Amino acid sequence: MLPSCCAKLEELSMIMSCITEKGLISLCQKENNGDETRSLNLKVIDLTGIIQINDGVSYLLKNMPSLELVVYHDLHLVLSNMYKHDVHKASEDKYNLTSFTIPYDYTSKCFPRIQDALYILSMCCPCIKVLSVPIEVKQDLESISKLSELEDFSAVDISLTGDLDLNWFLKQKGGTLKRFKIRGFRISIDTLVESCPNLESFSFQYTCFRLSDPNINLKQLNNLYELSIKSIHYNDNSKQAVINILNCSPKLEKLAFYDCDFKHNDEFANKFTKYCENSNLHILKFNIWALDVPLLQTILLTCSSLKTLVLDQCYDIDSNRIEALYKVSLSLKNKVEISWKDDRSESNSIYTYSDVFNSDSDFDIDDYDYYESDGYDEYDDEDQYFFMS
Repeated sequence: MLPSCCAKLEELSMIMSCITEKGLISLCQKENNGDETRSLNLKVIDLTGIIQINDGVSYLLKNMPSLELVVYHDLHLVLSNMYKHDVHKASEDKYNLTSFTIPYDYTSKCFPRIQDALYILSMCCPCIKVLSVPIEVKQDLESISKLSELEDFSAVDISLTGDLDLNWFLKQKGGTLKRFKIRGFRISIDTLVESCPNLESFSFQYTCFRLSDPNINLKQLNNLYELSIKSIHYNDNSKQAVINILNCSPKLEKLAFYDCDFKHNDEFANKFTKYCENSNLHILKFNIWALDVPLLQTILLTCSSLKTLVLDQCYDIDSNRIEALYKVSLSLKNKVEISWKDDRSESNSIYTYSDVFNSDSDFDIDDYDYYESDGYDEYDDEDQYFFMS
């Protein structure tokens, strides 16, 4: 019925529906409408929350070449099972998928192996632009490096040591990357800057950085406008890496800190406030347990480009301190909007606040594909905030 009445349909959402494999197969059927034969040419189909339809999804991939995005939790299993008897046959088939994910909880104990799934993906899905996967060994990165269209890459390091080297991969693929999110891994600052000239958004957590020679001038990340930093208080190199990245990102507009060690008048805070003096920041967000008012006041006074300051679950900040910050904002030539969220208080006036960081990706590095979350999601547009403007 759909092919005959909705022949031009490009996107189909079937979230939590009861569709069967037979129903999916019927979507590929051609229907006669008088002298005309019609068929669906979907680009997007969302099968979120549906299970045990692997064979139906496999049939869709084989018989609907127009598909660019299939949102299905076990898509990696479907693709692997299609070539489990002859892996090399994958090079003979081509799919137009532009986005692909493997759940971050997927480990070496699961079958098929991550290595096999990524190897198959690299052969039969050359159009992949958005990829979200766990990485276990260098072989995984070698397969991903063959994806010539890759622009948006999110990865979690699940190697035994948790510090898999990304430098080789960045030298191979950094030139095409626009969005880059990592948890864990080991990278060199100069490799990141030299290899990723087109980077627009960068997010990292628990990443081990190797610092560049202080006597060498780093190139500019002239396209980087968004940076998200998580958990850097365990690694002093990471703090200096943040400063290095900030100093070579003249067009940075959105900056977020999560679970980071910020203390007024310590070396890192001093370097950061110095950066703020000549920055282009428009939005600054903190989700930090310990954060003092003097530091925030200094930021408000020195960062003339700032438009919005977001304080999310900063438990050292209460309503009285928010009032003090608001007074500083009122004294500025360009008043800064201050938005504050604190789940402990029931007396706050609550307003809906659209996310300060919009994401074009369906997959977030913190989502852990429905299984695990660290509670810090800069892309959650359902956050509620108390506004002072």
